Amino acid sequence: MIRRFLGRKRQILGAALLVLAILISVFLVRPGQANASQILAKSENSSLSSTDPSEVLYDQSTLYERVNPLRVEPPDPYHLPAAPIISDTTIVDNWARGGGLSESRSTGRDGNSQRIVFDLVRDGQANVFGLYTLQQGFAVIGPLDQSGPTSGDTPVPSAAPEHDAKVVGTTTSAWGKPAWIIQASAPAPEEAANQDTDLLPYEKPYLSDLIVTGLEYTWIVDQDSNRLVKQEIQAETSSGMVSIYRRENDPIQVLKISDLPADWLNFPLEKVPVVNGNSPVVPDIAEISIDEAVKNADFTIFLPDPALSNLPAPQLRMKLPDNADPIEQDTWPFDIQTVYAHGLALQAITVVGPADSSQVLVIVQGRATTLVPLMRETLPLWAESHEVTISIEGQIVPGWVASGGVLSTPPQQVLLMTEVDDTFLFVIGQDYTDQALLDVVQTFTAMK
Repeated sequence: MIRRFLGRKRQILGAALLVLAILISVFLVRPGQANASQILAKSENSSLSSTDPSEVLYDQSTLYERVNPLRVEPPDPYHLPAAPIISDTTIVDNWARGGGLSESRSTGRDGNSQRIVFDLVRDGQANVFGLYTLQQGFAVIGPLDQSGPTSGDTPVPSAAPEHDAKVVGTTTSAWGKPAWIIQASAPAPEEAANQDTDLLPYEKPYLSDLIVTGLEYTWIVDQDSNRLVKQEIQAETSSGMVSIYRRENDPIQVLKISDLPADWLNFPLEKVPVVNGNSPVVPDIAEISIDEAVKNADFTIFLPDPALSNLPAPQLRMKLPDNADPIEQDTWPFDIQTVYAHGLALQAITVVGPADSSQVLVIVQGRATTLVPLMRETLPLWAESHEVTISIEGQIVPGWVASGGVLSTPPQQVLLMTEVDDTFLFVIGQDYTDQALLDVVQTFTAMK
């Protein structure tokens, strides 16, 4: 259960690396050739480059990616609202120092909120890269040769059909200069049909509300500098063409290194958790007894009453104060699924039925004044939620049932969140219905 969530986190990080590579890549073409495939051919070293180490090449791109036009923010109070800070437009700034020093920075800010969406730094002299993404919620620092992909093919769910591209004409670009117009078509991506069950409200480009029968690509390439001026991808649907991606690049500016602040490669820009390596490390935590849990918890522990729930005793895990943590407290990112490994919560896992049963109950609980503020700074893993009324030990408290997003990845899961006394409860039922999970939670009793 928990490992699957961590796997999803790593997938998100890998996807983020690829998307970032796409965002910062600059399309170079061979001068003097009008063959579409040759024009669009990108070398592995397709980033901004100069031979003079005193120069810094700068450009800015405006990136549009279609979002769900009907997206609704989940109304629960236990996540960072995505809609106000993640729109369909990202402004991307790229800096690259010349002289083959591999010093570069690419920073993307949301077009509406101006919040940093991603920040990627590469420092060749220090042999260090740094990557932060808002969706991941933490920064990764590591050796430059382990920084993941540095270029990508295309920002859509399938590779651009460059081998079938054709030069269809010329135009005067937004730069006021002659440019090639290149177009290509591609079949509908398989991913478009698979978004329905695993798409979070803030993931993009969003296609799951469309019946896509094909994709149309258009590139505008400057004839003089051989650089991409604009790219657009449109989805062909029964109701017409729908733009799902558009990137518009400004011309390159040549700056002097002295024009930049001395800390232009400092990372990260925002105060966020920093992880060394490609993903957070979760310490192995041994199972503990209920007596140990009660003795060490600074919150009231709630577990299902065996007589009322007909559930076996759960496996309990929580880092105890005398257990050394190899990860410093301020270096690990918050993840409600793994806070038990850092001493902020208790995890209780119950396999319902046979050992190979897919029905599993996972309870993560901790002090509400600690966990709730952290939850409110984290983007949700669910797509929708609704309020319910819960009775626990005679107390009537509000709760929230959440579903969709990552929770819809098979096997189906449902989530219930609530606060009782001084405790925040985060309860996942795998292969549970909403009502079945609510019934189990209402058997919870305080452990003395």
